[in-house]
Amino acid sequence: MSRTAAEAIEDAAPVVRTSAGAVRGAWAYPGGLSGETVARVAAFRGIPYAEPPVGPLRFAPPQPRSPWEGSLDATAFGPTPQRGDAGITLIPEPSIPGDDTLSVNIWTPDPDPAAALPVVVWIHGGGFISGSPTSPWYDGGAFARDGTVLVTLSYRLGFTGFGWIEGATPNRGVLDWICALRWVRDHIGAFGGDPGRVTIAGQSAGGSAVLTLLGAPGAAGLFHGAYAMSAAVADPSVEEARARGRRLARLAGVAPNLAGFSAVPEARILELQPRVTAPAAPRLLRELHGLIRDGLMIGPVADGEIVPGGAVASAANGPSAGLPLVLGTADDELMGLFPRRRRLGRYTTDAVFRGWVPRIAAARSDSPQAGPTWSYRFAWRPDDPPRAGHCIDVPFVFDRLDAPGVERVAGASPPQELADAVHGALVALAKTGEPGWAPDDGGRGPSRVFDRPVRDEPNAYASVARSELRRRAPAGYARPRST
Repeated sequence: MSRTAAEAIEDAAPVVRTSAGAVRGAWAYPGGLSGETVARVAAFRGIPYAEPPVGPLRFAPPQPRSPWEGSLDATAFGPTPQRGDAGITLIPEPSIPGDDTLSVNIWTPDPDPAAALPVVVWIHGGGFISGSPTSPWYDGGAFARDGTVLVTLSYRLGFTGFGWIEGATPNRGVLDWICALRWVRDHIGAFGGDPGRVTIAGQSAGGSAVLTLLGAPGAAGLFHGAYAMSAAVADPSVEEARARGRRLARLAGVAPNLAGFSAVPEARILELQPRVTAPAAPRLLRELHGLIRDGLMIGPVADGEIVPGGAVASAANGPSAGLPLVLGTADDELMGLFPRRRRLGRYTTDAVFRGWVPRIAAARSDSPQAGPTWSYRFAWRPDDPPRAGHCIDVPFVFDRLDAPGVERVAGASPPQELADAVHGALVALAKTGEPGWAPDDGGRGPSRVFDRPVRDEPNAYASVARSELRRRAPAGYARPRST
């Protein structure tokens, strides 16, 4: 019997055999550095790393995925923890319905276990309440083109992932990251990646995730370098997290414990969640002040065990603090929110984003446990909008300047040579352990300034360093409690 063209194409699709089962992906053809077509790469989407977080697993630690029979179809993204239409966002991140929301997506130039290529694991942003790995901006073709395996992952968001519930395990979203990294350790070799050369990277909340993982004991040994872009740090105390959980329970009309929240439908939690995750009356001024002082209102909580300390202590003294770290921000992160109040925009940008860079770099310099630190600034501004705002650097680091929606943050003609430099820095860290410029000395630089031309400058964060260096992390680090 003659074979159909579709059957022939399916046979030609890349198939990887892991200890969990076979995975069938699809070939992709990324553009080259100047837009030319280059060799194909293999893409695998929607590979589950954990069991669906529903029913009794809804507010529980992630359970590693059981092996499957036959060949898993990994040609489309899986369901996302983000629900519904997020509207027009800086980064287009579509939602996909379904329960099987904990998955990874992989782009590799050589799905051969002998390839042993460096790996970058990307954690998306979204303030810990939104975002998804399905964005066309997060396409890993350029990384694969340049000899690096790119992995993106999903994780539980909002109150489901990070809310404090009496009787439930805290920091469930953090445990999702760790579970995904364990999956990478165990399986990425089958896709041509080297589990001994894994770099974690992320932007905004994803950048904060990178800093958190430096301090998470459960993540120790699962990665070997870190790249934090525009880290939107969440540093609520246990008391603050507990108070928000109780407030949400009152709004939902249930007890503030596992049994109470288990009875609240997902849609109802999503409806009420903004009332405890964003500043609002009657606590508006107090919560705005807290946002500037401590970061986002929901996210990883220093519970003393899963996350022993805050972001600065994690980066300086955590169990993975000895690894190389690159961190930086865009110059005008939040300026677009205050078009007529420039001084307020600058103050908020420095407090919420830029101030963390010299603060963390100084704390790591003071710590005998910390590894080398490199800092950068993304300073290039398009003509329209005339600012280096939040998310502008994401299409540059992925070398996806032609992705839909990029013009909203980077204008009509973003420079390709700048994408080569920004993307190249992360690729270099993954391959060599260094991004390509001198390490930062105590928060004083030098810092790589991504602009035209690209250059290195001392004291590139001088405008915020003077005040931030007074807020260095304490020398001590809260070790996990015995269990």
